[in-house]
Amino acid sequence: MEFPQDVFQNIMNYFPKKKRFRTHSTTQNTDLHYLIHRIGMHQIPLSYKENNRLLDDYIQHYCLTDNNYLQNSLGDTPLHIAAKYDIYFQIYKKIEPHVPQMANVKNNQGKLPCEIKSYKAREWTFRC
Repeated sequence: MEFPQDVFQNIMNYFPKKKRFRTHSTTQNTDLHYLIHRIGMHQIPLSYKENNRLLDDYIQHYCLTDNNYLQNSLGDTPLHIAAKYDIYFQIYKKIEPHVPQMANVKNNQGKLPCEIKSYKAREWTFRC
């Protein structure tokens, strides 16, 4: 026996519909990964209006739980990327009210975001 479609639609109308991130075919990075990378690479303060607006838009209107909290091909979540650029706590403060579990996801090397060592300035040119 199948579940009635009209009842299913009525139930689904109560769930918030969030946009889904598109991922890069090779790296599996999302736009949120790239935004955090851009902020960290150029050391743009989060108070910069455009980045702050984009970051807030991604966090509030997109589903952050896809693919085990947006893990890329290396297993890095956006918080891992932020930790590499030493902006982990600024990004975590924004993400934490929505998905605090993202901080507990380990990458392919078995490290939590808070365990990642940040890049030195000279390493950026080779990593990016």
